[in-house]
Amino acid sequence: MRDSFGFPPVEIGGRLYVDGGLRGGLPLWAAEELGARRVLALNVLTGPMFQALRTLTRSKLPGATLKVTLLEPSRKLGSIRDALLWNPSNVERWIELGRSDASSITM
Repeated sequence: MRDSFGFPPVEIGGRLYVDGGLRGGLPLWAAEELGARRVLALNVLTGPMFQALRTLTRSKLPGATLKVTLLEPSRKLGSIRDALLWNPSNVERWIELGRSDASSITM
């Protein structure tokens, strides 16, 4: 059996688990269940396709008590093709954008 969107399922303790990156790319609820009260979250999956996917799959949300500082890119990172076929100039651009965006947050 193969997960068509990512890595093949892995069996752990008799149960199959798959890569949850598309459905749960920002699992804040899991951090909360592990005891976190405050998190700095990096979300790069901000495009309309990912927003629609999270809505359609009804991704699990954290409780109201978790304090979240969310860091998202201030500019578009590129296309799906750019994400799949990395090149040094894109990586350098992404890193610089991350530095710039991170310098503007307060915790």
